[in-house]
Amino acid sequence: MVLALPLAARPWCSAGIPPTEEQEDRQEVRDAAADAHADERLRLPATEGLNDLMNPLTLDLLKLAFLAVLWLFVIAAVGVVRTDLLDQPASPRKQRRAARRAPRSARPAGPARPARPVRPGRGTPRVLLVTSGDLAGTTIELGDQQITIGRAADATLVLTDDYASSRHARLYPQNGTWIVEDLGSTNGTYLDREKVTGPTPVPVGVPVRIGKTVLELRR
Repeated sequence: MVLALPLAARPWCSAGIPPTEEQEDRQEVRDAAADAHADERLRLPATEGLNDLMNPLTLDLLKLAFLAVLWLFVIAAVGVVRTDLLDQPASPRKQRRAARRAPRSARPAGPARPARPVRPGRGTPRVLLVTSGDLAGTTIELGDQQITIGRAADATLVLTDDYASSRHARLYPQNGTWIVEDLGSTNGTYLDREKVTGPTPVPVGVPVRIGKTVLELRR
């Protein structure tokens, strides 16, 4: 757009003096500056309208972001409080109620009743008698030494029973009583009909079973 000054506004024209080349160049510069200023004024309303439109949108986005962060903080705080409440120990009254409602199988079992001890016979035993098995009728004099029983060659009573271990069991005196102890055998040692799980006193006349061999203390 070219906005040229009217001829009347030009001093050399109003005076009837023809313009020089320098004056014409200056006038062209002035006209070009005026055109640029006019174009800038025409573009300003569009730019200002765009800025006015962006400002509310930016504010709305900032508000939404702030609300989202606030809700996240509230949810995290509620989760922490809930965890603290659930981790608190139950009151003694609630614990008693839970114990009453628990099934009997879940309650801890009481101590096992000890096996009924075998009544000892009268008198002090003097011999160990094999009453059943391949060595039936064999006797061993009782003294202060222990008696080892098994298939090992160095055992006091060597058994040929396939159900006996190499070092199956032993008998030894203790405070006037003879004790039988299983030595980790495969098939176990039995006093009467009860399996020997530890050192156990042996009464007179009560059978000790090792595989197919049966022993008794006799007076």
